[in-house]
Amino acid sequence: MLIIRRAGSLAAALLGVCKTVDASVGAGRMRPVFSMTGHPMRAEAAMPVQRAFALGSCAACARVVDSGWRKVGSSLDSSAGKAHSMSSRSDANEKVATRRRPGSFRTRSPGRGPLAMMMVSNRKPNPNPSPTNQAGQKQLKQHMCIVFGYCGTNYYGLQSQQAEGDPEHPTVSDVLRQAFLKSGAIAPSNFVPLHRTKWRIASRTDKGVHAALAAVSFKMETWPEQLEDPKALTPPTHHSSGGGAARAIAGASGGAGGGDGGAGGGGGVQAVASSLVKPTEVQLSQAEIARINGYLPNDVRLLGAARVRGAFEPRECASSRSYEYLLPAWALGSLSLREFDDILRTFEGTKRYHNFCSGLRRYAGDWHSASNPSLSWPLALPDAKPPPASFRSVLRCAVQRRVAIQDVEYIVIGIHGVSFVLHQIRHMIGAALAVAHGHSQVDLIQIGLSSPFEVDVAPLAPGCGLLLDEIRWFHPAGEDEVVFSQTTHDAARLLKEETIYPHIHSLYQKDQVLESFLEQTKERYFMDGAAETARAHDRLRAVFADWQEQRIRSAELRRARMGEDDDDDDDSKAQDDGTGQNDSNDDFQNDSQSDGQKEGQKEGQDGTRDAGSKGRSRSGDVGRRRTGSVQSGVHAHTLRSRLLPGGLFVKICVERGLLPSPEAQRLLEHLRSAVEAGEIESGRHHSYYLDVLDEKFGKPRPRPVDTELQVEVIGKS
Repeated sequence: MLIIRRAGSLAAALLGVCKTVDASVGAGRMRPVFSMTGHPMRAEAAMPVQRAFALGSCAACARVVDSGWRKVGSSLDSSAGKAHSMSSRSDANEKVATRRRPGSFRTRSPGRGPLAMMMVSNRKPNPNPSPTNQAGQKQLKQHMCIVFGYCGTNYYGLQSQQAEGDPEHPTVSDVLRQAFLKSGAIAPSNFVPLHRTKWRIASRTDKGVHAALAAVSFKMETWPEQLEDPKALTPPTHHSSGGGAARAIAGASGGAGGGDGGAGGGGGVQAVASSLVKPTEVQLSQAEIARINGYLPNDVRLLGAARVRGAFEPRECASSRSYEYLLPAWALGSLSLREFDDILRTFEGTKRYHNFCSGLRRYAGDWHSASNPSLSWPLALPDAKPPPASFRSVLRCAVQRRVAIQDVEYIVIGIHGVSFVLHQIRHMIGAALAVAHGHSQVDLIQIGLSSPFEVDVAPLAPGCGLLLDEIRWFHPAGEDEVVFSQTTHDAARLLKEETIYPHIHSLYQKDQVLESFLEQTKERYFMDGAAETARAHDRLRAVFADWQEQRIRSAELRRARMGEDDDDDDDSKAQDDGTGQNDSNDDFQNDSQSDGQKEGQKEGQDGTRDAGSKGRSRSGDVGRRRTGSVQSGVHAHTLRSRLLPGGLFVKICVERGLLPSPEAQRLLEHLRSAVEAGEIESGRHHSYYLDVLDEKFGKPRPRPVDTELQVEVIGKS
């Protein structure tokens, strides 16, 4: 350390004295050599370092150099003996170090002293500097979340299969990235690989599936004039769905937003709140959106873009995803809209979806009844510990609209959930159609959703009628992280009604895919109501009843061993569906982050696949980092939530027709405050707290099918 200090003092003296470099000093004279760290060394003692350079000295400071190096040299010579004695040990350590894994040692960073900064003069200038406009402003790379819509018939899904794109198998991402490249939003040097622009997809779609408001985030090259003035942004009116309950909660808890608090219900997914949601401040201008759309084909449209934080991951941070399925009205058979809506309602809540997706079922042996050993049924999941990936939370599955396209009536089915697995929505629609045509029964769907058994009642419906409607990003801290302007939502609605709906109608009329699907369902799945199928269904019902009783008895024995009189968690498991499985997430914080953390889940490639990249990429790690980043803000929130049963947030959203939003969060906070104040009891069943909300804020708003749904004419009739 003493040698380094002396060398540093000498360097400082040289910088103060030497104003010019004597070029004649050099060849036969010992010159000080400066490494990247800025420390001077004798030439013969200097270690081989990269990018070392020699400094000459002028005549004015020659004697300073000579005297200084004599002092440094004597200090080096005095320590030579000690260095020689340690050489054998250093050689041994060096051999060990070469056997260690790469990256286990970290090189020392360059020094920050004045001598180290002189190295900058030897570096080559940047051949591609940041461009500037006439006003002298630089082009900035900003992390943006873009939303877009498309008809997926001509594409092999949304996600790129190759970073450069595949002309034989084009995807929507390939078309988007090429348009951004041509428009200058992506620099040519950053086009590949994908991580240079941090390209992340919020939700994948399969070939033939459409989208009205899909999302991607990436680092976008922007000019200041391409960004919208925050004052010109119009806040969306339909993003919140609180209704009268939300207004009453805001008034009772002192929250923002207002209006006349009514006694009406909590509102549905399509409800309009009286208070407006503030859009994200920095958004792309409409002129720039129109310019980029000039590089896109007609079946892909850019709708909006908003700046997001650097650690934002559109897939991991998504709080809910909304899909629509356009179904011809004649496909309901003899059922009314209300009866078909009752079938769809069976899927709402947190349930097991291994029988209603692709790739999750694994044969786990046969389950045998303890009371009747001859009674058995094959298991598709381990009974003792089912994988968490099989549980999904569907917040709303209902008939939302009636539309007429070229004199053909369709019903629009809305499916809203936290996350979905491969082919989940298409299997759900297929199961509902099987019941509508008399091939199956609703109780078989309930058994498939609440037990680990293998139940084949869900054929795969056509994908041409499915579209991704919207993705939302509600942060557990209590606010929406990304909100687009009303102009963006209006553009998405027009794209859906003027382009996507008529395109789906043309596919139904041209290919007759639904008629073929119903015929295959009748032959392959249910054998036209044969007696063998009926006997198998009766045996499944008997097995499920016996399995359910065993689960209830096991819960009672577990409570007895623990010495608890009333374990509400186990009680709720038995009361809800007899599965012994509660809502798999303690709260929305866990549920919203389940995609990136559940092991072994192969997320699919259709409209129900929620992933941002292939396999378990770094996006999952980022999601876990995001989880840790909000722990400090919600740690007390999580501790207090133990006063309430697990999964209550999902129950509130399901029963009151809400998506994860500030309004739903305020409902949960109201219950927590009431428990802490002693106004209501803790540790009760979900239904107790839902009744409390009904008494305080009124009954939930009726489902859309309970009102008079008028047929809306779409396009030209």
